[in-house]
Amino acid sequence: MIQYQVGTNLKILFVGVNPSPGSYEGGIPFSSNKMFWYLLHDAGLVSESRSILQDDVQLKKVYLGEFSKKYRFGFVTMVDRPTHKASEVKRLEATPGRKRLYTVIKRYHPFVVCFVGKIMYSLFIESS
Repeated sequence: MIQYQVGTNLKILFVGVNPSPGSYEGGIPFSSNKMFWYLLHDAGLVSESRSILQDDVQLKKVYLGEFSKKYRFGFVTMVDRPTHKASEVKRLEATPGRKRLYTVIKRYHPFVVCFVGKIMYSLFIESS
């Protein structure tokens, strides 16, 4: 299961739809193909090298330590259930996650809320 990273003073709260089976098992969001992590690196948002981000053990240390403490990034998902494709998530499954996200935003006031993907944004905004 992926441990959420939330707290005060967040620069960016990343919101995903749900984890892939590999990410769920490893406890690291977007660890199946690592593109999310490479894009953070390429954009200059994280300083760890691609070789560190490629290694699951080192990536987990980054996620559980540096991600929120050093970079002040947070992470939550709308749905905890892992699927191979985000399109497998049923709309009703997003309801508890939507409420959780509202609570996190109200409580922690992140500077930016970044929805990772169009499906994610659609699930959130639908009943807002």
